[in-house]
Amino acid sequence: MLGLGSLVHFHYTQVVRSKPGWGFSIVLFTTFLITIMAGFGPSIFPEFTQSLGLSATLGMEEGSSLDWIFQNSIKPLSATMFSIIGFFIASAAFRAFRARSIEATLLLIAAVIIMLGQTPLGQMLWQAIPDTMVWIFNVPTTAAKRAILFGIALGSIAFSLRIIFGIERAYLGGTKD
Repeated sequence: MLGLGSLVHFHYTQVVRSKPGWGFSIVLFTTFLITIMAGFGPSIFPEFTQSLGLSATLGMEEGSSLDWIFQNSIKPLSATMFSIIGFFIASAAFRAFRARSIEATLLLIAAVIIMLGQTPLGQMLWQAIPDTMVWIFNVPTTAAKRAILFGIALGSIAFSLRIIFGIERAYLGGTKD
């Protein structure tokens, strides 16, 4: 409810003040109301819902208004968003994984093994790729996670000691000595 209230307040302010992009806020409110009507409409207007060829049931049952919205708008939009994200990840990986040093080369090799291990093509190319991928996930990745957590723990302990001994007072609104 807090997120919904924040969303409505932000976009209402956008529309009232006619800030740049306020038309998108109108689109948000319109689609929000359409979705609410699709969810509660079947119980309020069953004849209208059935005249559209939709089920007069509440919820996400097959053939309901919400199912129609999900199948015809949310699902294609999600697929579009994931494809765009995939493109940006691929382009970022291309820029980041240039083999300029030994470490970058090892990272590039590990990334290729993991990507091939996730697809049937990798197993067709070489039977050991999926096993190598699992090893990379279990051994070096776990070691890196533990090192990061160890660093976080040491930093938390050091910061806690600074607070306990009064060295750090910024959390109280004071100045740092």
